[in-house]
Amino acid sequence: MSGGGRIGAVGEAVGLVAVVLSLVYVGLQIKQNTIAIQTATSQAIYDYHRELQSIGMENADFEDILVRSERAPETLSPVDSSRLMRRVNLRVNLYESVYTNVLAGSMEADMAGGWLRGLAEEFCEPFTREFWSNYGYEYHPAFILAVDSVQAESCPNG
Repeated sequence: MSGGGRIGAVGEAVGLVAVVLSLVYVGLQIKQNTIAIQTATSQAIYDYHRELQSIGMENADFEDILVRSERAPETLSPVDSSRLMRRVNLRVNLYESVYTNVLAGSMEADMAGGWLRGLAEEFCEPFTREFWSNYGYEYHPAFILAVDSVQAESCPNG
């Protein structure tokens, strides 16, 4: 092999190593970006959940509605029921957000596990079931299938 051939082969080898290192670097950057997105998504969902929880904690009147809805729903006025349905709507939106972010890969399924277990409990509640029967069609098709499956498996009387 002539000197020019050796230099060309060395150049190709160096070029190949550079391409491989570039791909490794890009792969690491993508992984770091994915982790950052998943972390930000999880934090946003936790913040939204905390806001929902504070509705009852900071408002004794609404906390009373929540307690009565569990113990004696027949005592709720139409206004109380409407307020409760609005809260149910916000909570269903929270669960849909978790579910669709897992589908999109912007939230780790392991981190979403607790949320999705909560979905089973939430969707067996009478007010949530009523909300779902009236407005469920408005949600993401995959989420609709998941909720319907959860209700069929987890809730008495499907």
